Amino acid sequence: MLLVSATTIGARAEAASRAVDQSEHESNEAHEITYEEAHDLLTAFLKVRPLAIEKSGDLGYKEFYFFMADMGSLPCRPCARQGQKGVYVGNFQYYAVDRRTGDVWGAVSCE
Repeated sequence: MLLVSATTIGARAEAASRAVDQSEHESNEAHEITYEEAHDLLTAFLKVRPLAIEKSGDLGYKEFYFFMADMGSLPCRPCARQGQKGVYVGNFQYYAVDRRTGDVWGAVSCE
């Protein structure tokens, strides 16, 4: 697993503060964000509809939530040049969200 393109999301603090009422916490322990908070952060960052983001497996890295984002389809240009109409290529991108910090990483799987 290779994580690339570290990106801190400014919306993280806003989303986390909405989800967690700090007045209910008596300790100063770090708050681990939930799957739902991570999903909302990624949705806001990518500016896509919530259903475009799906959970991926943990890939052995328990400190991250992994997601697949459907960024839309594009016409297949080589197919069109060959006379094939209506063929599209899916644009799927993979992301990891750090459970402690809310940082978003572009996730690329390497073997």
